Amino acid sequence: MSMRQDKVKVAVAMSGGVDSAVAALLLKKQGYEVHGFFMRNWNPLSNIPNDCPWQKDYEDVRRVCNHLTIPYSTLNFESEYHKRVLIPFLNEYQNGRTPNPDILCNKEIKFDVFWNNVKALGFHYMATGHYSKLENGALVKPKDADKDQTYFLSALSDRQLENVIFPLADLTKTEVREIAKKAGLPNAGKKDSQGICFIGKLTVRDFLKANLKIAPGEVKAATGELLGKHEGSELYTIGQRHIGVAAGGKTLYVSSKNTKTNTLIMDREENLYTNKLSFEKAAWSIPVPQSFQCQVQTRYRSKSIPAIVSLTNSMELVSGEAELLLPARAITPGQTIAFYKDSKLIGNAIIK
Repeated sequence: MSMRQDKVKVAVAMSGGVDSAVAALLLKKQGYEVHGFFMRNWNPLSNIPNDCPWQKDYEDVRRVCNHLTIPYSTLNFESEYHKRVLIPFLNEYQNGRTPNPDILCNKEIKFDVFWNNVKALGFHYMATGHYSKLENGALVKPKDADKDQTYFLSALSDRQLENVIFPLADLTKTEVREIAKKAGLPNAGKKDSQGICFIGKLTVRDFLKANLKIAPGEVKAATGELLGKHEGSELYTIGQRHIGVAAGGKTLYVSSKNTKTNTLIMDREENLYTNKLSFEKAAWSIPVPQSFQCQVQTRYRSKSIPAIVSLTNSMELVSGEAELLLPARAITPGQTIAFYKDSKLIGNAIIK
């Protein structure tokens, strides 16, 4: 860096969790001028039922920043979050698809709205507690393979990564916990958050029931046999078990959904695996040919699978098919597929 490190201002997106707290700690130790920011994304006065524990998270941010003797602020993005994350999330479910709101939140809020706001305040960089790594401007898998979060960041553009620091790139979760404990951080023992940020303790099912127009419909076997009824097809995702539905003593799972007839199609576990998928809305961080081999990841925490990717149009390169060299379970429309060359993220798309 051309300027003195103690003059480089870094805005740390702090969630109240131990990862972003340690990120702020490490940056301060490295001599940066660190400022913690808590993003207020959920409006508790909204008429959308929820159980988002943001007050407790904010209190943890306040305690950590006071412990580190760094300034902290709150930025309110309720309007942007509602428009750019929550509404698309609900619309996708209403249309029978299963989106990933964390990927959308990173692309639309944390690395867009948040960065534009702190940049306007004079900050040179932003940092988060993601387990991810940057090498020559490209996202690569971090040291902790089990906590790898590059999948959640796969929709970010090269421009969005230009002024980002990932302080936890070369640390494991165990090491992060130990650093937090030794530093006496007040949230050192806080459990990792689970589930979708704006739902809190509610189940996804209860949240969707409160916010979508749903209607009961038929549950059928892949053979066409009528098996029963469901509350609303939007409440189910591919690979999910339907309680009370079985055939021949075998447990059945949702294999597909027909949104036009509001029908769930059920099948046996062994029939949920496939070697092919189609995708759309692809974005690439490197030039790619019309056909190439790489590794793909079809959901968070799933293992990368070797695949042969074939793009439909040699000019646009935004849609195509992936032939999986190992079968994958419950490929789900609306989910993100991330493409890797070894440990380097090279693109993402939406599964059709």
